[in-house]
Formats: sequence, structure tokens, C-alpha cells
Amino acid sequence: MIREPGDPQSGPSRGEIENLCLLSAIPDNGCALSELPTRLGLSPLLVEPVAEAIGQLIDAGWIHELDGGVRVTSEGRAWLKEQLSGIE
Repeated sequence: MIREPGDPQSGPSRGEIENLCLLSAIPDNGCALSELPTRLGLSPLLVEPVAEAIGQLIDAGWIHELDGGVRVTSEGRAWLKEQLSGIE
């Protein structure tokens, strides 16, 4: 869909889409941070940029990082579920 100039934005913002992708890529049992770029369909060489991108989600309490692994917290899962229910 192409928006006309001046049309109010509807749907998620770019940042929200990025957060949705990041949270959706992490399985319920978590995964190694090194696996996350591949799970997102990106080059495995992009571990550092992906780690930087999830920093804000860690700070928000939506992702927990421990020993090189990442897992979505209950708050993160709740936000993800709420966002996805609005899209469907």
C-alpha cells in the first residue's frame, strides 16, 4: 500500500517492525546470540550489529541475555503477542 502525503500513519512503525522481527526470531527456549542473524535471514557475519540492535530490547526488559544466549522475557512475549494480534 502506498500512502499519500499527509495520510496519517497506520500500522507499526519501522522500529516496531524491527522489534517484532527480533523477538519473533528468538524461539521459546532461547538461542545463542551468534545464531540470531541467521534466524533473521541475515549473514552470520552480522552478529555485532544484531547484538547492538537487541541492546534496547534488553534494556526494556523484553530480552534476557545470559552466557552468550538470548531469551524473550514474559514481558517481551506479551508485547509481541499484543502487537501480532493487532496485525492479524
